[in-house]
Amino acid sequence: MKKFIYLFLILISVFAYIFLNKEETIILKESIYKEREVIKEKELTVFNERKSINEDYIGEIIIEDLISEYVVQTVDNEFYLKHDFYKNEFSQGSVFLDYRNSLDDQNLIIYGHYVYKDETAKFSLLHLLKEEENYEKYKNIKLDLGYEVREYVVSKVYYYDMDSDKLIYFLTNYSNEDLSSYISSVDEVKFYDTGVEIGTGDKFLTLQTCVRNKNDLRLIILAKEIGKWRKLVDKKGLSRSLARIAHEIIEKNKGVKDVVLIGIKTRGVYLAKRLCSFIEEFEGVKVPCTGIDISYWRDDIKREKVDIPKLDIDVEDKIVVLVDDVLNTGRTVRAAMEGILDSGRAKEIHLAVLVDRGHRQLPIRPDHVGKNIPTSTSENIIVKLEECDDGEGVYIK
Repeated sequence: MKKFIYLFLILISVFAYIFLNKEETIILKESIYKEREVIKEKELTVFNERKSINEDYIGEIIIEDLISEYVVQTVDNEFYLKHDFYKNEFSQGSVFLDYRNSLDDQNLIIYGHYVYKDETAKFSLLHLLKEEENYEKYKNIKLDLGYEVREYVVSKVYYYDMDSDKLIYFLTNYSNEDLSSYISSVDEVKFYDTGVEIGTGDKFLTLQTCVRNKNDLRLIILAKEIGKWRKLVDKKGLSRSLARIAHEIIEKNKGVKDVVLIGIKTRGVYLAKRLCSFIEEFEGVKVPCTGIDISYWRDDIKREKVDIPKLDIDVEDKIVVLVDDVLNTGRTVRAAMEGILDSGRAKEIHLAVLVDRGHRQLPIRPDHVGKNIPTSTSENIIVKLEECDDGEGVYIK
């Protein structure tokens, strides 16, 4: 009888543990998504500013070094042929999404003029993609929808003949049979082979523009969707976070006497330089700033027998503020701290990060945080800075 009671109590304990753990996981997930919603509402200032100017604004299309255009959408495909972003009459029109499209469609169709008098305007420069030699440079396309950025790679480039009954680029969604027939027809007339194929289940982007002196032709750029990034912090939000961290550094140390900033390469260096600029603006003092390459001190690669790298600034008896873009396991920070201590006995080492995403494997805690962004281990956080990337912001995938 005692054994039966004992087993019964064990079973109750096991079920209770499973239930409470499951409930805790659900609560954690709910809190993560609620926090992200708050971040999105606060940080999408650039998108919201543009939306306040024109309610038809849906985003921006970007091909680095080629095209950067606002995209609008209204109730027909006529209005923005002859009106600009501010809805004023304008012969160059605007770049616009087909009125039939929703953003969940398989095929997003975006139109833009070829401008005879200015061949750098609107979609004129898309014609460079007719030449295979330009493909590698201009193959990547981004569609920035505010809190989400969709990435595409060019798959097909071809001329659409207005009399064709096979090159049906203008469907927003395709049956498997229609898509197969369409792609086969495109392959017969494409300018060159990109090696990027579109098939069942893929989503894609169609860019359409006119052809100079060929009224019966249209240039079509067909691009395959390869990824989505959700934007959590925009350029202005990122700058505000850095300004706040700079104030915190000043306040924590009662000024900046003996303070030096060391950024972890690559983006940590750029963030450290920006913090130094803010501190100089606020205090009128230029703080020493440098970068550190932590390769030598990493614990996941075998060290070569080389001299220990040294920093190019003095850290002896200094208050070192170590700067990085994303704090995750803490292993990068540990390596950086070891590198600093190999260069001198710092009085204190503080840690400033733009994003803390959690999942620590070492007992490391930041002193200054731009944004706490809870994540799952399957998600990626990326920080983009204008100094080294094609844009600026914090994204999650």
